[in-house]
Amino acid sequence: PAESTRGHYAVARQVHSATCICDPSAETEVRDLIPGTDLRPADVLTTALGNGMTALDIGICSPFAQNAGLDCTIEMLNRKLNYYGPHEETLARQNIEYMPLVWSSLGRPHARTVSVLRTLSKRISRRRGAACPAEVFQHLHDSITVEIWRRAAKQVQSYWPPHDAFDNPT
Repeated sequence: PAESTRGHYAVARQVHSATCICDPSAETEVRDLIPGTDLRPADVLTTALGNGMTALDIGICSPFAQNAGLDCTIEMLNRKLNYYGPHEETLARQNIEYMPLVWSSLGRPHARTVSVLRTLSKRISRRRGAACPAEVFQHLHDSITVEIWRRAAKQVQSYWPPHDAFDNPT
């Protein structure tokens, strides 16, 4: 897969690792949540955030993309909600809430994403008993940001000419 896809999955793994602290049964890339389709609205499916299941859909968007608008995170969130909106009832019947988590490719999270990560951090700190929620949030936020910047670096690196191209110029 392309570096952007690998980076997306690296962020999903960070989120999955965090949710597993509160919900050891959290799953990634769950299929058949919407019967009769190949849609996969859950990069992470977990109960770590509330009473029911939450389908966390990771999104990373570029502020320089053609359809980025004034705020690429808002635009991507709206696109994801519109795309899965027709299937909301199907998910609701299964007690699943669809929740996009969106970051810009520069590492800035959407406000709703920050809220979800803060909730998750509070639950993690309660589960651990002594950890400060702000410290848990900062660690989670920083870990995800590192993966996003690693993704950007690998994307740039993938466009560089092969190493031997500098040794034998034509």
